[in-house]
Parts: sequence; C-alpha cells; structure tokens
Amino acid sequence: MPPLALGSLLEGALPWLSPDGRAVLNLLVCSNGRVGSAQTLCQRIGLRSRFQLNRLLRREGLPAYEELSGWVCVLHWMLQADAGVGRGSLLPLAREAPMEPATSYRLVRRVTNHSWKDLRRAGTAEVLRWFQQRVHPTQRQDELRPVVRSFAETPSPTWDSGRRST
Repeated sequence: MPPLALGSLLEGALPWLSPDGRAVLNLLVCSNGRVGSAQTLCQRIGLRSRFQLNRLLRREGLPAYEELSGWVCVLHWMLQADAGVGRGSLLPLAREAPMEPATSYRLVRRVTNHSWKDLRRAGTAEVLRWFQQRVHPTQRQDELRPVVRSFAETPSPTWDSGRRST
C-alpha cells in the first residue's frame, strides 16, 4: 500500500500541524513508521538533536517519537489489513515490515493498550480515534500573544461608596 492513504488519513486527523510537524509526520509515513532511531529522523529533517525533535513534537501536541512512530506503524498495518493484505492477520504484515512477529504484537499492545484482534474488531476509524485522543492540538505562538491595549482603551477604576469597581 503506498503511503498516500496513510498520509491522507493522518493529515485529516491532524489539521493543525505546522510545516515542521508535518515534515516529521510525512517522513514517518514514508517509512511506515520504521525510520530507525530518533537521531536518524533528526538527520533526515535537519534537526540538530533528538532533544530538538522532542521539543518540536511537544509543541505540536504529538506524542514522543517512539510512540508516534509506533502509531504510524500500527495505522499502516490497519490500512494494509483493510486492503486484504495477509487476510487481516498481523503475522504477514510484520514479516513484510521486516519485523519479528512477537515484536509487532508487543508494539501493537504497547501503543494502543489493545491486542491486534481487538484492533481489527474495532476498525481503522476507531483506532484512528484512539490516536486522536493521544494527541493534543496546541495553540500557535501567534495565537498566544497577548493583546496590547493602549492606555486610552483601559477602563479606569471608579470608586463607589468605599468599594472599588471596574
């Protein structure tokens, strides 16, 4: 399955991402979540360190690298299973990754807190909803800037019977 389906799915689920956040996600999508180490990802997108990557992910409201790559991998497998690859079983999908079958089952359990059988019963839309519950859209820096009011716009306090009111 080309990464286009997975990329479109995640782009619709995470519309608030900045270009930097989208670059990280697109690189993970292109490799189906299996980039390697965080340092490898940093080198490919031009970040200096894994700490800079961690700050970027936190700022974007995304989980840490290891969890995010796991979610991308699981969602890729869900789309593959929906397309009929491996008749819905995780074993052939894991071998295609290439990944040890036991490792893939542990990855699914660690990332989603559910078994592969539970994921297949729930369906891709529900698993995507679980992923969306793990991410937190954050406000952009330009949205966080305080509104500056001039002195003339600031209401002056008035005094009434010994109490101050605004």
